[in-house]
Amino acid sequence: MAERDTYFINLGSITFAHKAQKLLEKNGISATVGKLPSSYDGCSYGIYVKDRKKDEVTLMLRASSIKIL
Repeated sequence: MAERDTYFINLGSITFAHKAQKLLEKNGISATVGKLPSSYDGCSYGIYVKDRKKDEVTLMLRASSIKIL
């Protein structure tokens, strides 16, 4: 899903990625849980969202105490 109109937000763990996805869906924003390629070192789970929503999503996640890496 790494299309040009999507943006990856790294959350570090699959647990936080699922929590973020549920939060966003409750607010009418579609998000997909994903993982960066294995060539990436470190925590690599997060969510893909539409690029035009990234600022809104970032604010929502931070307001909900979900740490963005």
